[in-house]
Amino acid sequence: MKHIALVIVALLASACTDALPQSDSGTSRADVANADSGAPGGDADATAGDGAPSADSGACTSDVTPSPGVVVTHRGAIRGVKRGETWAYLGVPFAAPPVGDLRWRPPQEPACWAGERAADALPPACPQRENNNGTISAIGQEDCLYLNVWAPAAASSSPRSVLFFIHGGGNAQGSTDRDLYDGQRLAEREDAIVVTIQYRLGPLGFLVLPELDKRSGHGQSGNLGLLDQVHALKWVQTNIASFGGDPKRVMVFGESAGALDTCMMLVSPLAKGLFAAALMQSGACTAAPADQRRKEGVEYLTKVGCDGAADREACLLGKTATELTSPVGEVIVGGLVQQGWGPVVDGYVLPDAPLVLIEQKQHNAVPFVVGSNSDEMSPTVPPGSITPVKLAALFARFPEPHRSTLAALYPAGSTNTSARQAYIDAVSDAQFVCSARDVAKTLAASQSEPVFRYSYEQPPPGVAGSIYGAFHGLELAYVFASIEDVAAADAEDKAIAQLLGRYWARFAKAGDPNGGSDPNWPRYDNNESYLEIGGTGARAKSALKVAKCEAWKAAIAALVAPTTP
Repeated sequence: MKHIALVIVALLASACTDALPQSDSGTSRADVANADSGAPGGDADATAGDGAPSADSGACTSDVTPSPGVVVTHRGAIRGVKRGETWAYLGVPFAAPPVGDLRWRPPQEPACWAGERAADALPPACPQRENNNGTISAIGQEDCLYLNVWAPAAASSSPRSVLFFIHGGGNAQGSTDRDLYDGQRLAEREDAIVVTIQYRLGPLGFLVLPELDKRSGHGQSGNLGLLDQVHALKWVQTNIASFGGDPKRVMVFGESAGALDTCMMLVSPLAKGLFAAALMQSGACTAAPADQRRKEGVEYLTKVGCDGAADREACLLGKTATELTSPVGEVIVGGLVQQGWGPVVDGYVLPDAPLVLIEQKQHNAVPFVVGSNSDEMSPTVPPGSITPVKLAALFARFPEPHRSTLAALYPAGSTNTSARQAYIDAVSDAQFVCSARDVAKTLAASQSEPVFRYSYEQPPPGVAGSIYGAFHGLELAYVFASIEDVAAADAEDKAIAQLLGRYWARFAKAGDPNGGSDPNWPRYDNNESYLEIGGTGARAKSALKVAKCEAWKAAIAALVAPTTP
């Protein structure tokens, strides 16, 4: 099955580069607008420091007695920090530092440690390029495979459900070392455990090359970032009960690339039994063929100067993290997501294309939620950047009658303002809204477990709301309730934050977001029912942009269909 989100970038970007504005992050809310654009970290070339754990799979013992704020994990005891009515355990190693000979190898167990290890600081970002208002820099360090746990301090008569979060960033950027992903309020208010994780990014997490195949342990390189996520889920299964969590009630959720990776957990046989529910925020369910990723890997070799080396593996291993990440481009350009790094169908982590696995009922069937935002790509399409002519260029790649159909569905109007909104709607629908529909329909037809869909339409407070609407990643500030720290946030914003927290937490607890006096969230069905979230609350609706999604499907099918000689 051809998936809209997988082909739209290649089909549109090649034809419309001159018509597309470059990415812009100039909103008044940097932490929200750039939710996937990277995060500050340590030295991009730093490796494991003194006392850093090394690979060791032996059994660990500890003479530390658990107490408030002190938890004994299977590798040693950690001491957290008290934050309000929650204990935060920050920077907990779930794998050995992937440095030295462990670079481009599957995650290994961290070494045991004696006594109490301080877990009081967020971990550094994994190596990546950061674009800070046009200034490009390398941040992060390779010793980055850590996770964070927030657990209510109060005793509970029963184990708590677990919300396991995977950050976004095009699988090339992002980190948990930012306030946007602080789990304290979500854990405290919903009486749940919140876990956020790091994973290898860009070439260190997803590079596919023949020279690296033997390092994988299964004969195919790539997907190391996904293997890190699986390893973190196994850590949760082993240890979360010590934090008061229930390993049988783990919900995996993520945004953007984190949502895509959530879908990879849904279809990977390696993740079977490691979670009980899944929730995707603004992401697709795609993985590139191995041949495509291998070709991209060869092109990458040239960029880092290893293509002519006698020993290309040794050349790569000799590069610093900064040198390896320097060729990584922007994640979003002119409203189009660049899929240069990410999952590959390798026959091991991913036996086949994700939607094919779902259609064949070869996935890990669990209760499932998928959704998108109403103005996903607005921050990357700044005011004044689109004219009616540029909007027409977006559709020019498609043959008739599809070109005219799309132009009619997204009329440019007579001003740059109306053309910009039509452009935002088009690229947001093609890449996110219709992808959510695609995933929901495929899953609903392939499992008895419930499927739910949402559309997030609450704009941020202040001027940013009128300019950008409900843009990509915005809902994260509401799910984690960090929106409440924004001075302009009003009662409506806080009410939406609390509503999302309740829905997400109930879904983690019971596989159903419904409960209490909140508006009923209908299951996705033949009416394509979904929940619209925003304004004064939420409301059940049906058939979100069906005509537009069908038009995109037909247009792309016509473009990729084989031609008759």
